[in-house]
Amino acid sequence: MRATTGWMAAVGLLFLTAAGCDGQGGHEGVAPGSSPAPAATGSPAAAARKPPADAEQYTFRLPIAAYSYSAAEQNVVERAKNALTDSCMADFGVTYHSSAPLSGPISADRRYGISSAVEAKEYGYHLPPDPSMAASAVSPDIARVLYGKAPDGSKETTYAGKAVPANGCRGKAVTDLGAKFREGAGASVARDISVAAYRQSEKDSRVVAAVRKWSDCMKGKGLSYSSPTAAASSFSLKNANPSGKERTTAVADISCKRETHLLDIWFTAESGIQKAMIREHRAALESLKKDHAANADTARAVIARQR
Repeated sequence: MRATTGWMAAVGLLFLTAAGCDGQGGHEGVAPGSSPAPAATGSPAAAARKPPADAEQYTFRLPIAAYSYSAAEQNVVERAKNALTDSCMADFGVTYHSSAPLSGPISADRRYGISSAVEAKEYGYHLPPDPSMAASAVSPDIARVLYGKAPDGSKETTYAGKAVPANGCRGKAVTDLGAKFREGAGASVARDISVAAYRQSEKDSRVVAAVRKWSDCMKGKGLSYSSPTAAASSFSLKNANPSGKERTTAVADISCKRETHLLDIWFTAESGIQKAMIREHRAALESLKKDHAANADTARAVIARQR
């Protein structure tokens, strides 16, 4: 099996310097803003967004997740990025106030493919729309400084006679904060474990058997796919909206996953693999926890200086 949706989740844990990934911190100011690489969540619609009731969350229950940034640490890092962003915007004479970062996921986990029947029925294999990325989320004028992006989509170089930082004030905030952070060998070790364990789990006999049963289940519904990945990749996600066939297939996919217990089997298999890997690299991973704590302290100091 070759993972597509799962592969993205395999590297999705927050091991790297948190300032380097612009996660769920949103913005709202003179005009609500969305961030260049995901994330404006300042709108009421975004704030109200929660995973569906049947959402399964596997990624952050995996053993290696214990070595990612905690929710509290990630929150303070996001707030530090917001503080630096707002300060930079003020330097350009732009009144701008970043909104508080969201906590927790806003959709079902897809480490092992789609896992929510609610999402499958409505969106098929497409990701649910991100309210933060709505076209109206950022005004062209704000985008000039916030993301260094001109109205025509080209790079903005100046604003009000001043040079705009590369990727705007948000990009500068991420870069400046990341430069203050500590990232030892533990971050690389954690990322490698997350990726390698996933790859190994694909070949685990229990997972292989469960996938075979899943495929048989799908055939019973008139659908012929060798794996959940094959089913998902058979539809183009470039289309704005899922087709009826895509939604029907996705719903059948979920039904067969539940009938065969594929997701739980896969999670159990990968958890065992990760535990063995963690035992071999315990010292580096414990050092990573200390790095995260130190980086969170640095972020708190940044916030205090911006007040």
